[in-house]
Amino acid sequence: MCGITGSTKLFLNEITLKKALASINYRGPDNVGEYKDDYVFLGHTRLSISDLTNDGNQPFKIKEYKDYILIYNGEIFNTSKLKEVLSKKNIFPKTKCDTEILYLLLVNFGLKKTINLIEGMFAFAFYDKKNKLIWISRDHLGIKPLFFSLHDGFSFSSTIEGLSIYLRESEDSQLSINKYGIVSYLQFGYNLPKSQIYSEIQALLPGYFGCFDINKKNFIYEKWYEIPNLSKRIPINRYLNSKKNILEKTDLILEKVVNEQSISDAQGSIFLSGGIDSTLIATYINKNLIKKAYTLKYVDSNEFDESKIAEKIADSCGLDLKICEFNFFNYDINVAAERQLKLVKYPFANSTILSTDFLCSQASKDGIRMALIGDGGDELFGGYPRYKAMFFNELIKKSMLFKLPIQTFMSFYDFIMDFKFLQINKIINSKPNFERRLRALRLLIGLNNFEAHRISHIYFNKNDLINSDFESNAVMKEFDSYFEKKINSPFSSMMSDLQTWIPFNLNYSSDIASMNNNVEIRVPFLDKRILEFVSAENVPILNLNQSKIILRKLLKEKGYKYISNLPKKGFNPPLKTLINLNISEINEAFYESKKLLSKYLNYEKLNFLLIEQKDGKRDASRELWNAFVLAKWLQNPPDF
Repeated sequence: MCGITGSTKLFLNEITLKKALASINYRGPDNVGEYKDDYVFLGHTRLSISDLTNDGNQPFKIKEYKDYILIYNGEIFNTSKLKEVLSKKNIFPKTKCDTEILYLLLVNFGLKKTINLIEGMFAFAFYDKKNKLIWISRDHLGIKPLFFSLHDGFSFSSTIEGLSIYLRESEDSQLSINKYGIVSYLQFGYNLPKSQIYSEIQALLPGYFGCFDINKKNFIYEKWYEIPNLSKRIPINRYLNSKKNILEKTDLILEKVVNEQSISDAQGSIFLSGGIDSTLIATYINKNLIKKAYTLKYVDSNEFDESKIAEKIADSCGLDLKICEFNFFNYDINVAAERQLKLVKYPFANSTILSTDFLCSQASKDGIRMALIGDGGDELFGGYPRYKAMFFNELIKKSMLFKLPIQTFMSFYDFIMDFKFLQINKIINSKPNFERRLRALRLLIGLNNFEAHRISHIYFNKNDLINSDFESNAVMKEFDSYFEKKINSPFSSMMSDLQTWIPFNLNYSSDIASMNNNVEIRVPFLDKRILEFVSAENVPILNLNQSKIILRKLLKEKGYKYISNLPKKGFNPPLKTLINLNISEINEAFYESKKLLSKYLNYEKLNFLLIEQKDGKRDASRELWNAFVLAKWLQNPPDF
């Protein structure tokens, strides 16, 4: 895994260009390379994973094709098949490096055909010197990041801080905080691609490519990959049992993908949470290639401890497990927020980045350079409770049979929470995430699926924001644009999540945490072949009793039935405990930032949430963490 950067702003001095390259050094400590001519500057930092020799150093070019230069961040997993494609044209790579294969494909087949041939995760820039064209492209689900700017030329980088250097150093340019970006953060906890934190910066969309014509100074933007339709009728278990061929096919495709992604010339591992997804990956990995597993144990937080389960799984899979004990910054919220902002450089609400950062740091100390993780299983196989709530909504619409019990649940919930009946509300709130999930279920049931999808993702709604009607409507319109109303629920929500939640939240979080520790994270469930298989084969996903039907069935057949019955946890940190132990610190930060926060948020709403949290009436930890991180950033925004 690597870092890439480039710009046509050659009026900038040499120090600035080198500063932009130096800003991504942490992404690739094994080699730093650059190229510059009269039209463009290109830079690359390399983390060697496949082919540890100098053959993979970049910018990459071959003498026979002197007019083409490539800088590339990512991994290609189907290299054997691609070599066959090249051999039919009597083209034979001279190295083991996938960079050369990508380069040869681009030169001989062009960009559009190449990106449809390769299976992997990538963000790259390909410079055509003769025609003065710079092509950029990003993988199908945005596993690797890429940002660009069209301000006074064309610039791009793997990171926002790297890109910002080209913009800040221009005489007539100054980065301006984007109110759309702040609103996107407050509503969803991350920035949507057109609502970045700075007005001058955009994120290249997953499954898109762009081309900047240096002579004409224009930029074209085109979609190369369409998320396949996941919509299907939801089968009952009897249907699943009669379709053994689907189980076998799923088993084969998962085995193929995981085996390919296990290959690495650097030392590899798996991050084992004790859940369905990472356990299933562990059963497929080639033990000759990956021998080590890592899991997380939060000190003083038994509710989030899955280390015993992980030990059992690792033992049965023949993996050497290391349990990494994380004190979660001794529950000091200021230290936690400072680390989060140091990693991301701007507000980002997903606190799991802190857990991934810690786990990667421990693995990196042991010489690990690659890790497989289970992200994507929930979005592709219907694992989140919100998907089941939307499924219930579909059933309610179709049958009177479900309306009475659902209405009874809603009335009972409202009664015990509003009137504190027998203090059941406090008992509910004492369980990690339980009150939040019940409240979410109560909110979602009865809504149309479009509204339910919105609400399931929102931290602060429009009424909580200050003077932001225009921006909120624009951001919400951007979010809504990924939701296909004509597709049955919950599949419409799952497909939307694959285009927003996955690339701009989960993938981005994993990339930042891993790259800061010189570790490459691979995500088998997000492989394009698995995505297309699930769509084409009508793979069973969820029903009234279960989510992730096919994955649970596979685990059961492999002897891991006990895993499939466990509640979902993952590596989520004990955020509620962190908030509860720091109520006064949060209140102080809100007070110190009142003038700045009040530009965006209803300050009275923050006080209300603090009181509710302190009194144990509800779990508002996500919202309070969101606002706290923003407050700390507004007090001291970074100077890259």
